[in-house]
Amino acid sequence: MTRVKNLTAQEKRAVEHFVATGMKSKTESIRAAYKTDNYKSATLHSKASQIFARPHVKDYIDKVIERQSERFDVEVTDIKRMLLRTARIGFQEVAFGRGDNQYVKQLDPQTGLKALDQLNKMGGNYAAEKRELTGPGGGPIVTRTLSDFYDELEGADNGDA
Repeated sequence: MTRVKNLTAQEKRAVEHFVATGMKSKTESIRAAYKTDNYKSATLHSKASQIFARPHVKDYIDKVIERQSERFDVEVTDIKRMLLRTARIGFQEVAFGRGDNQYVKQLDPQTGLKALDQLNKMGGNYAAEKRELTGPGGGPIVTRTLSDFYDELEGADNGDA
């Protein structure tokens, strides 16, 4: 990714906005990075397409995405460890107060149960769920071929229906 060095400050801001907003709108990212007050919508859209088609801009998008994925890289074993810790904490009893005013309270058992549920799902400890699908009124599911569907549409267009 050696082409990233050629990036202008506006291109860099546009790419970072684009990735930060979930890569939803190139046009909005250009609007956030450039002075576009006088641009017509079509011009803005065209400019966004041109800028994001540049090889060094594409390379920078890849670099930003890679940097984000490294920052949030969590292994499955880490997730299991966190869930196990959460489950243990959820079932602990904690003493509060002093002397005669001391009482014991169990921390949130629902949190512990939810963590155990997630651990079981991750470990494949649940049997696969079976669901029976039926048509209207519990009858069979009606199937049609695509050609039958198109024939019905054509008949409706011609006034046959």
